[in-house]
Amino acid sequence: MLDEIRKQGAQAASQGHSLLECPFFRLDQLPAHSKVPVHAWRVKVEAWEAGWRAFQETRRTPSDTQH
Repeated sequence: MLDEIRKQGAQAASQGHSLLECPFFRLDQLPAHSKVPVHAWRVKVEAWEAGWRAFQETRRTPSDTQH
């Protein structure tokens, strides 16, 4: 399940979506509304963000990392 969520995060990044567009931030997905335990929700958020960030890392060029 977490691998699929990571893939979704990477796909969102590839389509130009912002990190803040994580679907788990939608009102109906927040723990208070979905009744999902906070820990389980956070694991999903972190998996989505990991996929999003991994895609972003593949887009960086060597000059992006030089200061």
